[in-house]
Amino acid sequence: MEILRPASISEAQKAGKAPGAAFLGGGTWLASAGSARTLVSLEKLGRDLVRVEGSACPLGAMVPFQQLIA
Repeated sequence: MEILRPASISEAQKAGKAPGAAFLGGGTWLASAGSARTLVSLEKLGRDLVRVEGSACPLGAMVPFQQLIA
């Protein structure tokens, strides 16, 4: 099994379109259909943010549980 660590969202999108690819976020396969041959890690995409926007609170795909608690 191969693990890709793209540095941009566009690279991740391209890698995710390959046959047998699944996204990996925080050690969990995201939207996996069957057994993946390639995992596309989201760790370098800066998606570990929690923002408060009015009454909404968007969360990035890589937000650790401890950050949510804090």
